[in-house]
Amino acid sequence: MLIRVDCQRLLRVFPISVQAVATSGDYMYRFSQDFRQHHIIDPRTGTSPTDLASVTVVAPSATDADALSTAVMVLGSEAGLELAARLAHVEALVTKALEIRQTAGFPAGDLNTVAD
Repeated sequence: MLIRVDCQRLLRVFPISVQAVATSGDYMYRFSQDFRQHHIIDPRTGTSPTDLASVTVVAPSATDADALSTAVMVLGSEAGLELAARLAHVEALVTKALEIRQTAGFPAGDLNTVAD
């Protein structure tokens, strides 16, 4: 599995089997040049969350991984990682400005293999 920094560069590569992976981020569909307004909206505020740039979730199904990656993006780093840590067979990796945080069981791989 590949995790991208943006449309061009990779952040991490890791093996995965028998689970699904989904990533939500502010870098693909943005409405402002500074990435502050993008396609993910926090229903509590009506605006895009700015705490994270990218969230990758490993979960038992693609549906779970997709929903949880968006939820963690909206919840933010602290609350999002706490949620993932409480759920069985779910792991998450979050990043903002290449600062990486993750749950304890997130798959190992080549970390910070950022290449242009």
